[in-house]
Amino acid sequence: MLAALVVGGDEALTLDQLAEAVWGAEPPVSWRKVVHGCVARLRRALGPGSVETVATGYRLAVAADEIDARRFGLLLRRCREQLDLGAPDRALFLVDEALALWRGRPLADVESWEPGRTEAGRLTESRLDAQELRLEAALRAGRHVEILAEAQARADEAPLRERRWALLARAQYRCGQQSESLASLRRVRALLHAELGVDPGAELVGLERAILRHRVAARRRSGAGQAARRRRAPGRRPGSTGRPRAGTRAR
Repeated sequence: MLAALVVGGDEALTLDQLAEAVWGAEPPVSWRKVVHGCVARLRRALGPGSVETVATGYRLAVAADEIDARRFGLLLRRCREQLDLGAPDRALFLVDEALALWRGRPLADVESWEPGRTEAGRLTESRLDAQELRLEAALRAGRHVEILAEAQARADEAPLRERRWALLARAQYRCGQQSESLASLRRVRALLHAELGVDPGAELVGLERAILRHRVAARRRSGAGQAARRRRAPGRRPGSTGRPRAGTRAR
C-alpha cells in the first residue's frame, strides 16, 4: 500500500487503483475494509497527517526527504548543481549519499502493477545515471586512481552504456594508461557494432581523438568551487546536516 502511494506521488489514488496495485485483478471480497485498515496503520506509523483522505481516495502527504525515492532525486539534482559550480568534492559527497539509499529492487511490492513497474524502471535508470555521475564527480576531483577499478566494473556491468566507457577511458588516461584507455574505446566500438550495429557516439569519438593527441582535459576546478572550499570551516564534513528522520522510512 505504501509503495503504491509513493508511486502516486502528489496525486491521489482511488480505492480501485490501490486495490489493483496490491491485489491485481482479483482483490479479496473485503478489499475496501483492508485498504482502510492499511491506511490507518500507515497513519499510526508515519503520523496522522501522512496519508490524506481526498474526494477520490488517498494521497501520501509526507516531506520529500522522508521518502527515499524522492530524496534520491533531490540529492542527484543538488549533485549536478555542485558539479556545475565547480565543486566536485561536494558533488561526490551528495551522490554517495543518494546511492546509499538503495536497498534491493525498487518498488518490488508493486512491480506487477503497471504504474509501479514504470516507476521502478525510471528509478533503476536513475540509479545507473547516479553511478556514472559519481565517477564523473570523482574524476573532476582528481580521484582517478581511487575509482579506476570501479569504473572498469561499471563498464562491465552495463557494456552498452557508452558513457561508462568514456569515464573508464578518462580514468585510465589520467592514471598514465594511454594504451589501456584506447583499448577500452576499441572494445566498446566492437561491442556496439556486434550488439547494435551502430558506431560510437560523439563523446567516445571525440575522447579517442583527444587521447591520441594528449589533449584530454585535466582536473577541473572553477574559482567558485575553490572559494567555497576556502570558506569551509576546518574539520567540518562537507554537506553534513542534522535532520530528523521518521521512525519508519517510506521506500
